Amino acid sequence: MSLRQYVYFALISDSITAAEITAFVGVEPDETRVSRQTGHHRWKVVCREPALTVDQQIDRVVERLAPYAGRIAELGESVSAVLQVVRYFNDDEEHAASGANIFGWHLERDVLDFLAATGAELDVDEYDMTDAGAPYHLDTERLELLPLKLKFAEEMAAVLDDPELPVEALRARYLRQIHGSPEPGVTWSNWVIRLRGEGQLVGFVQATLGGGTAEVAWVVGEPWRRRGIAAEAAGELVRSLVLEDGVREIVAHIDPENLASGAVAKAVGLVPTSESQDGEVRWRMDVSGR
Repeated sequence: MSLRQYVYFALISDSITAAEITAFVGVEPDETRVSRQTGHHRWKVVCREPALTVDQQIDRVVERLAPYAGRIAELGESVSAVLQVVRYFNDDEEHAASGANIFGWHLERDVLDFLAATGAELDVDEYDMTDAGAPYHLDTERLELLPLKLKFAEEMAAVLDDPELPVEALRARYLRQIHGSPEPGVTWSNWVIRLRGEGQLVGFVQATLGGGTAEVAWVVGEPWRRRGIAAEAAGELVRSLVLEDGVREIVAHIDPENLASGAVAKAVGLVPTSESQDGEVRWRMDVSGR
């Protein structure tokens, strides 16, 4: 069994910026970000060394921060502190490790003392990444549509070039998508788009199936737009959904000002309706009579 795991210590605040935390504590973080959803500032010291056990990675983090435990504690209720352990079992990423010695772990007394001194919580997230429910491959003349995997997050973060979606945020999103919808009877399927000749990821397509409806969406990175890639990828996705048992209609919701996406929807056979959702026009293809 393969396992990818890492550890980080985070200070999270809705009133103090990461820069202010750095100045007060006196330690440069490895990562910082501001959550678009909550506005919280996150300051993180991270250890990602695949050959190390969890407790060895924890030791690395705590060794860096232990001299500053008092300063962290002085931040008080203005921050929440957490020592986070993240473990992905059956992970196929190239940095995943395997072997009998990487699975077990324990906390030394000095780690417990550090948690007590800083008021930090210990949080452990463990995920089984077995992808038995992954969607099938799709192919066109120029493109490969590959079932979504966590290992694509780093390259896709560069493709999407969205400051609100750094690698770890995108990885968290992909993790939710891979694990699937929490709603009974609803299936999420996601693919990344790869150019055949170049081996380059350029975007993604996705489909949400439930109640006889398949809702589709597509995104292509800015450098690869205006080359027909979105229409080619979305067209192959729609053709595959037409063959799915139980699918009676295929829909997409598109901003009326997004003329390019409207052109893609028209090219793959969808037509605009008078319905809208959150300001986006509902495009539809009836496949009940196929």
